[in-house]
This record gives sequence, C-alpha cells and structure tokens, in this order.
Amino acid sequence: MIRNGNADLQMIPLDCVIKNEIRHFPGVSIRYEGTEGIVLADDLVGEILWNLLDNSVRHGGPDVSIRIGVWEEDDAVTVSVEDTGPGIPLGKKTTAASGTEGHGLGIIRELVTGYGGELRIADRVSGRPNEGATVRFTLRSASGMDSTVRSDDGDRVLKVQGGTSLLLGVE
Repeated sequence: MIRNGNADLQMIPLDCVIKNEIRHFPGVSIRYEGTEGIVLADDLVGEILWNLLDNSVRHGGPDVSIRIGVWEEDDAVTVSVEDTGPGIPLGKKTTAASGTEGHGLGIIRELVTGYGGELRIADRVSGRPNEGATVRFTLRSASGMDSTVRSDDGDRVLKVQGGTSLLLGVE
C-alpha cells in the first residue's frame, strides 16, 4: 500500500493535474473540456493520469484518439479515460482491474484505492473489445470542505467554501 488512510491527503484542483499530464503527450489527439473538481489526494495523483495516457498511446499507436471526461456525483469525482486503441481483451480486464496485469495498471489501482476510490475497466463500445478501452476511476471529492488551495504554479489562490470554488487572485 502506498499510503495509509487519510494521512498526507490534501485538496488538489483536478483540472491543473489533468492539463499538466496532457502536456507530456504532444501531438496526441486528446480531448478534454476541463473541470472545477477538487479531490482529496496527494502529489502522486498525476501518476494515475500519466499511466492511463501512456497506456493509451503505447497500445493505441500514433493515430489513437483519447477523451478525458470528469463529473462529480455526491462525494466522488469520476474520471474517465477513453481511447480508440485495440482495447483490452476480455480475459485481461479482470486481472488489469485487480492490478495483476500490467505494471502501470497496478500503480493506478494502488493509488486510486489508497485515495479511497475505485477503478473500473470496460470496452469503450460495449461488447466490442477491439474498439478501444474505457478506464474510470473515482476519487473522493473535497467539494463540501472549506480550505485554501494554491495552484501548481503557485500564482493563483483558490478558496473553497462548502463546495464553491472562488479564485481569490494572483499573488
């Protein structure tokens, strides 16, 4: 286990994390519309996205298209990474979700469960495993909490009050 319980978890603006990881894959068709979601995680949360994007590019080849979606329900934020690659064969989906298949997916599973979330793997198109994969994971939302979060670049300060994000300004 990488972490224990809530120790070292902090409020992380997910949009900054996702955009930062997308920058590591120039020239790849990645569609992402942004999010205001703030999650309870630590500085390793970007490894989840990097590993998923890397898997999509490595297995999908140069023409792969990737879509990242984010939505919030109740006390969880769900992140979905879909690609148009060859998909994950039926027999490997269960072992991939358990982390016993593929080093990257094992890291993803450890991080997600360490943050109190869940990992799910499916066909992008139901019943058509050769038309891409969808990996969804949940993280605990920090929306109901009051706190101040500094952006990754250290310039912007975000005040979160009961789930509402307010940009306080540039320092």
